[in-house]
Amino acid sequence: MKKIIVIIAMMVFGNLVAQAQSPMDKLLSKYDGKDGYTIVNIDKELFEMMAGIQLKTSDNESQKKIDEMKKMASRITSLRVIKAGTKLEKASVSQSDELYKDIKSSIGKEFKEFMSVKEGKEEVKFYTRRSGSVVSELLVVAKDEKETTIVSLLGDIDLNSIAELTQKMNIKGMDKMKKEKK
Repeated sequence: MKKIIVIIAMMVFGNLVAQAQSPMDKLLSKYDGKDGYTIVNIDKELFEMMAGIQLKTSDNESQKKIDEMKKMASRITSLRVIKAGTKLEKASVSQSDELYKDIKSSIGKEFKEFMSVKEGKEEVKFYTRRSGSVVSELLVVAKDEKETTIVSLLGDIDLNSIAELTQKMNIKGMDKMKKEKK
């Protein structure tokens, strides 16, 4: 009987570990260090540092925004970006197409597309992974005829706050989220 319980527990735990890997993890493993791909990885430590910065202002409205940004930063565990395309020095359109194909085939049932924006030849899709009402991962896939950019944000995510922050950071594709929210 103990063996059966141990086997079942191992199967359940193994399945949970396999599901926990984000599509972005797979792409980062595949493309890390390859010419033509730009990878950015910002860990929780930087977001914790941002949340810990003491900023004070006499303007109540500005202080409220600063406090909201700090709260949001404290809830983010990582921001990862991977980009391929002809605008990069050693990239090609085929690399952009390959990256796009890989992310599309990696997005599983746990992700739901909640918004897409098509403007000319540019398309941006927003996916969320939720646990109940909490968004644990926001995945943004932006593709035009020359480049593909994928952004993964992990943590306890408030989409309204993310739209405001990314607009200020000028991350390609994320500006579409703010436009759609209006």
